[in-house]
Amino acid sequence: MIKYVTDYRAETGDLVDQCGEKAFGDHVIRKEIPPKSTRTLEINDCFVHQEAARAGFRVASWEFVADRR
Repeated sequence: MIKYVTDYRAETGDLVDQCGEKAFGDHVIRKEIPPKSTRTLEINDCFVHQEAARAGFRVASWEFVADRR
């Protein structure tokens, strides 16, 4: 389980919007990523502020989930 935060900034660098763990509490990626592997994921975050010129993505926390099979 991976919790993430996205920041949206104006051309001036000012923060205009933020989505993710701190803003809503439940922006979680619920996909399996096996050890020593990579996976490409599509994130559908939130409505982007009209003044946003740049976006940032960061992992806020992660948790190892044991094999449940």
